[in-house]
Amino acid sequence: MPLALGIIGGLLMILSGMTGGAGLWGWLLGWALSIVTVTPEVLLVLTIFLAVLNFIGAFGGFVVILGSILLLTDHVRIGKFIVSVGAGLGILGLFFHYLGIFTTYAWVEAILLLILPAPGILGCFFALYAQLKAKGPESPAATTFGAED
Repeated sequence: MPLALGIIGGLLMILSGMTGGAGLWGWLLGWALSIVTVTPEVLLVLTIFLAVLNFIGAFGGFVVILGSILLLTDHVRIGKFIVSVGAGLGILGLFFHYLGIFTTYAWVEAILLLILPAPGILGCFFALYAQLKAKGPESPAATTFGAED
């Protein structure tokens, strides 16, 4: 079931064009640098980290489908992480997009843009639900404490 929900969620995200918002990460980096002064090495690490997030976010629906496929393998943790990042960045990018629209008082555009990405929002929730329902391989820590053979 997690695979089917993840694939449906990813396809809905792709069809609605929901991504992580490329401009969001540049804005976040600029905002962070306005608060704190960092060394060039830290700036390089932050830039690389944000570039990776931007790359993952740009392929939101495809990333969710890839993570959903990984939920069926021995790499459940990685699959859950990938699904969370893909869906989470889509929701975060959409939130900041709406925030920008509402602060400019473009109400007609805002109402239309609330309706158009609805399948993508539903897809994000499907993907996150699939990630929560996925079960990993049993580990010794997950067994009952004190159980005797």
